[in-house]
Amino acid sequence: MELQGLNIDLVITPNEEKSLGVEKIEKEMETKTPSQRLRAVIFLLWRQDEEKNGDYNTFYKTMMEKFIDHIKGKLDN
Repeated sequence: MELQGLNIDLVITPNEEKSLGVEKIEKEMETKTPSQRLRAVIFLLWRQDEEKNGDYNTFYKTMMEKFIDHIKGKLDN
């Protein structure tokens, strides 16, 4: 019910396919915005070791903060 009225992406894969391959994601990225591409890559990174990385939303926010801090470090003070 929380997704009602929201735009979402839905990926359907055959049961035989164990995971989304990098090649498949790269093809999808050709039509995505840079921010959508970054989110997809962060998702793949999280998915490589879900148990270690914990909750995806927390992982995503942590990674984004790291990127933001990295860019801020390059700014002239």
